[in-house]
Amino acid sequence: MSSAPSPQTEATHPHVGGEWDDESMSLSAASAAMVGREAESTVLRGLFDRVVEGVPRAALIEGEAGIGKSRLLREFGSEVVDRADVHVGWCLDLGESRTPFGPITGILRSIVALMGADRVRDELGVGAEALGMLLPELTPTDRSQTSPDRLRDAIASLIEAAAELAPQVLVVEDLHWADESTLA
Repeated sequence: MSSAPSPQTEATHPHVGGEWDDESMSLSAASAAMVGREAESTVLRGLFDRVVEGVPRAALIEGEAGIGKSRLLREFGSEVVDRADVHVGWCLDLGESRTPFGPITGILRSIVALMGADRVRDELGVGAEALGMLLPELTPTDRSQTSPDRLRDAIASLIEAAAELAPQVLVVEDLHWADESTLA
């Protein structure tokens, strides 16, 4: 299918022959099938089956850079997204100045977005005030009004409230760059 160029186009872009055919061009590149990770995928599926039964589980995926850890998690997440809420937080390599609770904040924002801020405030009560340290859009909080223990309790309460609605898959990417408060 070809159309004649406008006079303005002809003046600025001379015709060099040939036609443009984009009807068979895909808008996104097809992703190659993941290979060599069936054992790890099976383990993750088994852990997820237990989570669906109500038993909390954790997995640590470790290995050298570039071997497919993130790909494995993306594939797993896309496999279970119809049966669970999948939340991802990233640790960033900021040198010595790492962001406190960096990946946790991203995960919490994702949970609040799914549950709704009003419901989170209702579910957590005064715990929502502690979460305001990380999520000021939820309830602005002065740091002097809460403690690290209250904040950790509020984080756990929010995840538990979300888990009552659907299984939760929490992914922390690049954990080796996490700050001390995230690891505590």
